[in-house]
Amino acid sequence: DNYIYQPLFRQFLTSQAYRRMDQQQLEKLSQRVLKLHETRGQIEIALDLCHATKDWDNMQRLILSHAKTWLADSRQRDLIYQLDRLPAKMAAGEPWLMMVRAEALKHIDANESHKLYENCAHIFQQKGNEKGKQLAAVGIQETALLESTKPKSMDRWLDEIASLKSPISESSSVKSTEARLIKCLLVGLASRMPNHPELSSWEQRAQAALQRKSSPEAQAIILSGLLTLKCFYGDVSTLRLMTALGEKLD
Repeated sequence: DNYIYQPLFRQFLTSQAYRRMDQQQLEKLSQRVLKLHETRGQIEIALDLCHATKDWDNMQRLILSHAKTWLADSRQRDLIYQLDRLPAKMAAGEPWLMMVRAEALKHIDANESHKLYENCAHIFQQKGNEKGKQLAAVGIQETALLESTKPKSMDRWLDEIASLKSPISESSSVKSTEARLIKCLLVGLASRMPNHPELSSWEQRAQAALQRKSSPEAQAIILSGLLTLKCFYGDVSTLRLMTALGEKLD
C-alpha cells in the first residue's frame, strides 16, 4: 500500500532523519527514495529531492532524459524552471543543457534561443562533437526563420554540415532529429544557397530516407522539406508530394 504523510508530519520526519543520520546514511536513503520516485514516474518529486539534497548530477540526468517528453507535452516553461534551479555554472557550461533551454525557448523567445544554439554549435565544434553540432545547426536554422532578422547567421553552419559525407546514419529507420536535419538542409540551402553543390545530393538522400522504415512524424518532416524545395523551383512534382504529405498526416 502507498501512504501519503501529512505535510507537517513529513517535515518532522525529514528533520529527524537529518538529525539522527550521518551524511553517508542520508545519501544512501536519498538515492533509494530518488530511485523509487523515478520508477513510479514521479519525475518532478524526484527533481525536488535532487534540488533539496544538491544532487546536481542526477538532477541534470533527469532533465536531459525527460526533456523530449516535456517538450512534446508543451511543458516548455516547466522545463525552463527546472533548468533555472541548477547551479549557474553547470547550466551555462554543459552544452546539452543549453540545447534543452534553446529548444524550450524556441517559440517563447526565438532571439535568445538562436543565441543559445549558436553558442552550442561553437562548443560542440571545439569538442569535435559532430552530432551535437548538427543538432545545434538545425536549431540555428529553425530560429533564424522564426527570427527573420538573422538569416545570414545560419549560412556558415549550413555550408559546413551540407559538406559532410555521412551526417545521417544508415540504419533502417530515420529518427525525427535526423528528419529535422534533412529538412533544415533542404530548406536552408534552397533559400540561402540555391547553387550549393551538395543540394542535389541532399535531395537524393531525402528521397532515399522516405523509402526507409521510420515514424510518420519523421516522414512528414522530410516530405515537408522536399515540398518546400520543390516550391522554390516550381517543380510540377510538388502536387505529388502534397498528396503524399496529406496521406502521411491523415
